[in-house]
Amino acid sequence: MFKHIENYLIIITFLLIGSLIFLPFCYGFDVGSGGEMIKTTIMFREQPVYITFVATISVLCLVSLYYFKKYLFQLRLEVISFLLLLIFNIIFICNFFKMHGEWSYTWYSIFPLISLILTGMAIYRMVYPAGPGSAPRKPEKDPPVTCRGKKRGILL
Repeated sequence: MFKHIENYLIIITFLLIGSLIFLPFCYGFDVGSGGEMIKTTIMFREQPVYITFVATISVLCLVSLYYFKKYLFQLRLEVISFLLLLIFNIIFICNFFKMHGEWSYTWYSIFPLISLILTGMAIYRMVYPAGPGSAPRKPEKDPPVTCRGKKRGILL
């Protein structure tokens, strides 16, 4: 499981996206009743759209880690994860331009963009394992499952 670099990229993506549940993504200042400035933060978990994407992408990354032997299934899960991260980043950028003047964003806000880049790199490494000049990896078909190592007419 830990001999391929794409698994490490998936782990880092899982950690970055999973940590967003506990982190704030923007803050603003309000004036309290006594005239003092109060810092107000908005957490990722307070936004239902964000928490849905964060939970789904985290689960996809975690599931794809445990299917490291099934190359095609892991690749499909990572492509779905990449597309969800792309949609998540588009929604996040749209909200950024809506709230730009009133709120300041924290540096945790770049975690989805970093995760998108890491997932793209993992997909690239899965398809081209030897580097840019090599041919794409050809998927191996799973051998048929037989009973006790003997080939019989009925497959299990």
